[in-house]
Amino acid sequence: MGTFIVENWAGVASVLGAILSALAFWQAATAARNARRTSEQVREVRSELAKRTLAEELGSLRQLVEPAMALISAADPQAASALIQRGQYTISLMLSRWSGVLGDKQRTCLVRAGTQLKSARKVLAGRRLDGETRARCLDAAEKALHSIIEAQGLALAEADHL
Repeated sequence: MGTFIVENWAGVASVLGAILSALAFWQAATAARNARRTSEQVREVRSELAKRTLAEELGSLRQLVEPAMALISAADPQAASALIQRGQYTISLMLSRWSGVLGDKQRTCLVRAGTQLKSARKVLAGRRLDGETRARCLDAAEKALHSIIEAQGLALAEADHL
């Protein structure tokens, strides 16, 4: 056997080199597949976290609108207007911050909520809160709240689906 190796060392070295190259290629291919899987899993986790964070922010927005409705009912237009203005500002920030994450339905809900809050604020501006004005304002704020709740539900459903 020793003489065979000595006489055919070039052929033996070629065969061993081919085997080692095949093993190295197999390991590299396996590592690449594992890296792709890990990358996909990280992307899914990031997307889920983004959806959950979006749902939490929508919950915070909801916590602005609900007290505003109570203030409208209590005939405190200045405080209600301030909360509604914060809600409008929050919605505009969310629309820009989450533009890549928001689905069409969520975006529509937020735009609709912003429009309703704007309408409520216009009703509050410079008017006394009589029964009719209060009812119109509460109706607009309630519609905004329903749109926010719908967007939050969509975000939570998408996060659970991932």
